Amino acid sequence: MTCLWHPACHVHRFNSNIHHRIRTRLLHRIRKFTLTPISSTSRIVEALGGTLLLVERVMILRALKPVGDNHAKAAKHLRIIRRSLSMRKAKFNID
Repeated sequence: MTCLWHPACHVHRFNSNIHHRIRTRLLHRIRKFTLTPISSTSRIVEALGGTLLLVERVMILRALKPVGDNHAKAAKHLRIIRRSLSMRKAKFNID
């Protein structure tokens, strides 16, 4: 089964609520703050100076898509993601 909220995204139904919450949160953060233009996930990863899980890349790309051609607003957004990345690294002892 695909995601209940976004049928095109092929997220398993079991995870769809979590997926929707994360995506919605990202969208709100992107829209809430005035941030630097971002054209692709690779540039986001570059800006973070690290690697993202594929899932995170897909989430970010999907969250940015509806915002328009500017791919909008993401300085604060990047800081939030960077923070969650470093927390994850600490949790799993990744260098």
